[in-house]
Amino acid sequence: MYKYPYTALYCVAVILASLGLKYFPLMVMLPNGWGAWTPWTLAVGFWFVLRDFSQREMGHYVLIPMAGASMIGAFIVPQLAIAGVTASATSELTDWLVYNFIKKPFHQRVLISSLFSAFVDSTVFLVVADYFQLFPFPIFSWAGVLTGAGAKILAALFIYYYYEQKLKAV
Repeated sequence: MYKYPYTALYCVAVILASLGLKYFPLMVMLPNGWGAWTPWTLAVGFWFVLRDFSQREMGHYVLIPMAGASMIGAFIVPQLAIAGVTASATSELTDWLVYNFIKKPFHQRVLISSLFSAFVDSTVFLVVADYFQLFPFPIFSWAGVLTGAGAKILAALFIYYYYEQKLKAV
């Protein structure tokens, strides 16, 4: 666990998101029938960037602990796990393609890949969650997509800024 701290944090985050959405959904209904929004969207946005750190720690083997965390999530809320895995798989593929094929420093790759994969992740998750009717009302909304993607991009910007400052200090 100490050898892969970001991977451990990512796995814990996946499980906490499942528990949080099941027991404390904190849904806010948006006006004009635009769906619903939850503050969990912001938290998941920051956890999203942990995936890049996990991949940096473990390479492609990161799929093993990700699968394990998803299986635990499936015991909590199976449909939520399916929505999460579907969103993660599609956004991870997007993220992986961008992250691995651009030849930039780590912090720039995190930012650029997040710009693409954040919107994919948020959109797919909300669409699949609505498909499985996880909540008694639709949760897909463009406000949810923008908030989710925005939180993920904000987290990536934080990482970018941190590494830029670290490089300037050297």
